[in-house]
Amino acid sequence: MTRQYNVRIQLVFLFFLGIAGFFFNLQQAVSMTLVCVLFLGIQCVNKSLFYWLLGGGILYGLFFFFSHYVTIPALSFLNVFLFILIKMYPTLIVASSIAQVSTSKLMSALQSLHLPQTFITTLSILFRFFPVLKNENEMIQASTQMRGISYKHLKNWSHPLSLFEYAMVPLLMRTIHLADELSVNGYIRGMDSGVKRTSIHEDKLAPFDGSFLLIMIGVLAVLFIK
Repeated sequence: MTRQYNVRIQLVFLFFLGIAGFFFNLQQAVSMTLVCVLFLGIQCVNKSLFYWLLGGGILYGLFFFFSHYVTIPALSFLNVFLFILIKMYPTLIVASSIAQVSTSKLMSALQSLHLPQTFITTLSILFRFFPVLKNENEMIQASTQMRGISYKHLKNWSHPLSLFEYAMVPLLMRTIHLADELSVNGYIRGMDSGVKRTSIHEDKLAPFDGSFLLIMIGVLAVLFIK
């Protein structure tokens, strides 16, 4: 059973990693990745835990290979790119944990952090817009596939303009319609009223959040690695 840390804790931790990640050396980045894996493990996110460990191992393996065995100057940019990914990897792990939080709970946590209401409203619309747009795209693609005009059929790529018309134009029209619907929805919910909104979610620290001290001990240990 998955049990998550308080959303505010996760947001602050994500913000910290987003800034500190720029200053990590390779050893610190790898160590911080292990700390963030512990962060998921304590929350019992076991399924994605394996994939994050596997992805981190692949990234580090590729970086080691290009650093020690590839001497072609034209490929040196790949080494830099992999190093940047390794430094960003801990941030992505924590972001994956926050992605599992419901939109309403996330908005409540952002409001408790006293962030600008405009920023919160924009985020709430974005978090709602893209999942709905994804579902709309899946329905459109299922419809085009039944008619044999989907981009998944290789023969249709010989007619790119028709493919664009059948697959993309309906999606663009639905995007405009969804944007109007979400704007009206936000207006009805009073998102731009300027008054502090109440929430059904209790944003209080629980005894389980005390285990975050283990994460912070790991973070401090990583920061003092030379």
